[in-house]
Amino acid sequence: MRRLRASDQPQAKLAIDMFSYRVTRECGAMAACIGGLDLLAFTGGIGEHDPVLRAAVCARLAFMGVRLDPDRNVGATGDQAARPDASDSSVEVWRVPTDEGEVAAQMAATLLGITPAG
Repeated sequence: MRRLRASDQPQAKLAIDMFSYRVTRECGAMAACIGGLDLLAFTGGIGEHDPVLRAAVCARLAFMGVRLDPDRNVGATGDQAARPDASDSSVEVWRVPTDEGEVAAQMAATLLGITPAG
């Protein structure tokens, strides 16, 4: 995503727009299946580190009451969870840091019956 954002190629912009569209589409589909949306969490590398993507997705979900505070969204960085939602948002928006590699290693160890050293 960083390379795409740094590129001036039209295909890079199209790739970002398609990614944002598909994230939004899946959020909408899930919300329809569960009868609404109470909370939207952004996590993983892109969700944690790309405030522009968070803003784009939330703007597309505004019809469901999702609102971001632009300053809090840009400031949502670091190792702590943050809520970049605006005070008038009817849906909580969270930025949640995660260590995907550690989670994958823990799951693999569990599947293999290995007790992690610690």
